[in-house]
Amino acid sequence: MFATNSLLLYFWRIPFSFYRRLCLSLYCAFYISNGCDRDKIIPIYPRIVFWSTAFVTLLIPSTWTALLRGYPDIGSAVLIGLAALIYLQDVRLKTWWKAPLIGILLALSILFRRHFAYSVRAFLVATILQTLIILIIDGRDRSERIIRNIKHYSLLFSLIIISSLVTLTILAPKFVYKLLTVNFRELYASYEQPLSVTFQFYGQSYGWLTWLTVVVGYAAGILTRTLVRPGIFFVVSFGCLSLIQWGLSSKQLGVHYTTHFTLFVVLGIQAFLWMTWLLLRDKQRIWILTVGVLLLLFNAAIALTPINLPSSLRPLLAANYPPLVRNDYDTFVQMLEYLREISPKKEPIYVVASSMTINAHMVGQAETQLYGKKHRKLKVLDVPEIDSRDTYPLEGLLQAKYVVVAEPFQYHLPPQEQDIVKVAWDMFSKNRELAQDFQRLPKQFTLDGGIILSIYERTKPTDFATTLASLQEMQQRIQPKPGSQSDWITIEQSGQGILLGKNPDNTLEIKTSAPSTATLLYFGSIPEVVNLTGQSVFRGDRCPALVLQLLALDSQGRVINSASVSPASKDPKNFSLSIKEKQTAYLSLKINYGDRIKNTNSCSLKLSNLNIVSAKLSNR
Repeated sequence: MFATNSLLLYFWRIPFSFYRRLCLSLYCAFYISNGCDRDKIIPIYPRIVFWSTAFVTLLIPSTWTALLRGYPDIGSAVLIGLAALIYLQDVRLKTWWKAPLIGILLALSILFRRHFAYSVRAFLVATILQTLIILIIDGRDRSERIIRNIKHYSLLFSLIIISSLVTLTILAPKFVYKLLTVNFRELYASYEQPLSVTFQFYGQSYGWLTWLTVVVGYAAGILTRTLVRPGIFFVVSFGCLSLIQWGLSSKQLGVHYTTHFTLFVVLGIQAFLWMTWLLLRDKQRIWILTVGVLLLLFNAAIALTPINLPSSLRPLLAANYPPLVRNDYDTFVQMLEYLREISPKKEPIYVVASSMTINAHMVGQAETQLYGKKHRKLKVLDVPEIDSRDTYPLEGLLQAKYVVVAEPFQYHLPPQEQDIVKVAWDMFSKNRELAQDFQRLPKQFTLDGGIILSIYERTKPTDFATTLASLQEMQQRIQPKPGSQSDWITIEQSGQGILLGKNPDNTLEIKTSAPSTATLLYFGSIPEVVNLTGQSVFRGDRCPALVLQLLALDSQGRVINSASVSPASKDPKNFSLSIKEKQTAYLSLKINYGDRIKNTNSCSLKLSNLNIVSAKLSNR
């Protein structure tokens, strides 16, 4: 959220739907700690257990930190909790319809927030482990039941998995396709941290005293057999698996990721408090419970307010996430007003910064909150920030009319994971060729921490030689190639512009509206005999004649050969362009129209499966 001034304002700005999700999570926590009437995890005082669970949940800082920063992850946690509730009420799944219901809830949790696929995996493995324990226990009495039970549970697990897949396929078929074709682990590799860093982050997110309380609570409940099985085994295995796979597989940090572990932590604290009540007597019990409750209160206050502690005590308590306040609020607003003043026609703006103080998304959202969606004037480009996930910054810089540069260099990940931002920053800080097409405006703005914002205005179009030199510099400095970068980039466009889409098989999708024109550059592997293949699809009654021209360029960007084609403007049609030139280093594709039309909304063009292949391969 942008510039809140107090904790009260923080709570006030949260949508009511978030509070409903929080209430659902408390209700879910009640069932996880209470179970059903005949198989409760904490087997006493159900009403008191409910209210104490709600109280503890509210006092866990991680319940609030993600919510107060605008992350909706608690919605997925609720769905996972409801699935756990249904399972704990009947761990043997004697009621068959509960299995597909669990599968549907697990699928919905993934659709709500994609990273909860990790929790779903931990949930399924925990149920398998729980089932193995049940099979072993049942096998001691009647070994002849083992095969029948294996068939029974195999069918139920199949129902869970099938119902999850069907739900995902029906509600989000494109998402399922991406899951099957995109390597998300590779795409988000820049976010990964070493195990030691991950361990320290999530340990301090709750506070090491909290984790000690959780471990003691579970250990005491299991060793004394006070916490009722088999539910407690499922909860412990589910929580431990979530922690293990997050440290070894995901390796990502974020306050919103703590929602994967909060229910596990809440029940651990509950176990500690109730084990203290059941196992101790008189003054010892009262003293420990009083200290425990006071510690919870103090831990919440330390985490959610600006109270400072000595550095030696800080790791023992939850990490500090006070309300977000901008001391440079007025300066930020002045900067927005200045950008709105100099770009009345929504000229594209590129923000070269990626920190919690200033970034492109923050600029766009700030204008929306201050002026409302209907009165937005700024066209802030979606700029690449993460090496493993995004694209080269060249297209945005070529398109930009204004560039906002922050000094010193602003980043939120290790700098070596944000070379995409650094290379753009260096172009302006070191006045490279591309930056020479811009002129720095006299007005500057100073944000917190001495961050100086300078605004550059384009004075002339970037020529092809500069474009090519900038691309080569980016290729050299950003290694390996960014995860979403195709072998094509747009270097020139007019009209309403074009939309490029990279397919999982590295082919290209192009969407545009006539009479928009564009020039694309291909810098991938080029065979000796080039064959550009694709399909053109027109929609509209007044589509002008399309001309596609393929140019072969040498290493200096000079045209050494060309070919052109005019696809039909009615029915979908496959086309191909062939060029044979040994000295080809780059290819350029020009999209033009033979005539013009006045109504720009009467025709749209889609070029599908655009691909560069060997001519011999294409003729087979």
